[in-house]
Amino acid sequence: NEVPVNGTAVYDASTGARYHSLVPGTVAMTESDESNARYLDVANTPSFYGTGVTFTFWYRHRSPGGYVLVGQRGTANADMCWSVYIEDAAIYSNWGVTTTYPTFTDEGDEKILWTSGAWRHIAWQFDVDGNYLRFFLDGALAYQEQAEGFDFRQLDCDPNSAGPERVVALGHRFPGWTYGITSDLADVRMYTGDVALSPKQIRTLAFQSSADGLVSPECLPLDQLRDEQWEDANGHSCMWFHQQEDKSVSCNLADAQSNCPLACNSKQLCYEEPAQG
Repeated sequence: NEVPVNGTAVYDASTGARYHSLVPGTVAMTESDESNARYLDVANTPSFYGTGVTFTFWYRHRSPGGYVLVGQRGTANADMCWSVYIEDAAIYSNWGVTTTYPTFTDEGDEKILWTSGAWRHIAWQFDVDGNYLRFFLDGALAYQEQAEGFDFRQLDCDPNSAGPERVVALGHRFPGWTYGITSDLADVRMYTGDVALSPKQIRTLAFQSSADGLVSPECLPLDQLRDEQWEDANGHSCMWFHQQEDKSVSCNLADAQSNCPLACNSKQLCYEEPAQG
């Protein structure tokens, strides 16, 4: 099914940049098949040829893994021009113009063990200036890699084609519903312009509330991920919460989740910006 896209760019006052709203609200990516697999409105999905492009979206993990966004040459063609793929403990990108398959996190990295039910903010950036591919999680730079042997202007499939040779699959890969996700997406945006979004602009997006009620990400930096010296009204400390077998019941209190993130497994580690060297 073709998902409508507003072809007019929207001005974002928080960043001073313009974006195209690809998915304006919240959508549950349910199981699908070839008959109703989603893809973005071909005519209005903008090209990012020769520009700095940043995709931003909120993501709630519910499935083992699959494709979130995939640029392809048509609904019947399995070839990918670029992709974003999320697994339980990893994020990948692949593009069809080379055999490179960069892994953005190691399998099992505790920083990206998605907590079911927690919304996380993701920014995925193709920066033509220097040909950098960047991934931001919760407003912080998690990984960047410089492409070698080609530039990102090749990734837009056929940027001169406005027809069926250029589609962006949503939540799966064509043909059919290959490696589809059953997770949730919200407020999917595509920022375009002569300059890619800066880290400061991306952090602003991650920590502002949205129209859907999404707030600051459910994560803490490493130096803050600790249980506090705290007791609830019944005198239960974080150790007591840690010892409970069914934490969905015992930790079903906002104060417990806030003060005992380790005991209640209620917070994840945020990415911290890599040291510049």
